[in-house]
Amino acid sequence: MSKTLKIFLSLVVIAFAGLVYWAVVTAPDPPPVGLTKDEPPIMTFSGNTLFSERDGKKAWDLTAETMSMDVTTKDARLENIIGHFYGENDLVVEVKAPKGVYTDKTKDISLEDEVTLTASDGSKLTAKTLTWTQETGMLAAEGDVRMKHEDMRGSCDRLEITELFNHYKMIGKAHLEEGVKDDDEQK
Repeated sequence: MSKTLKIFLSLVVIAFAGLVYWAVVTAPDPPPVGLTKDEPPIMTFSGNTLFSERDGKKAWDLTAETMSMDVTTKDARLENIIGHFYGENDLVVEVKAPKGVYTDKTKDISLEDEVTLTASDGSKLTAKTLTWTQETGMLAAEGDVRMKHEDMRGSCDRLEITELFNHYKMIGKAHLEEGVKDDDEQK
């Protein structure tokens, strides 16, 4: 074997070794554990507001401290929520809840973990959960529901509110008192 051929083969071996080294060093890192292609892409927002209209008027709005939205379905998980539901005769009902879910397809809302409502007419309501069904325009409060309006106090297992806050239906262990003063305890 000639000296030139030996030098050429040595250069080929060195080039091949360099190529192997480069391929090993620059290989991409594996994807983080726990992430799969089956998980939906999620976008997270801070201080974002959702709203919906019904018959050309604003039906509700919700502002969440944190909102995580599935990019594919547009469904959202909400945290630390303050919102409003709008009734007739300029009635505005403010709602506060620690957690909630918004379903984009139906425009329904589910709030949970001790929900409070305060209406512009002075009415107040507390419940463990609150569900807004866009199709029927119904608010349903459930779980240790307590309400106050002027000199009336009430409690029940479930309260359904329809017709833009003009119709109320108490269901399950319903109790209503009239003539109660503000400093009287609700039973």
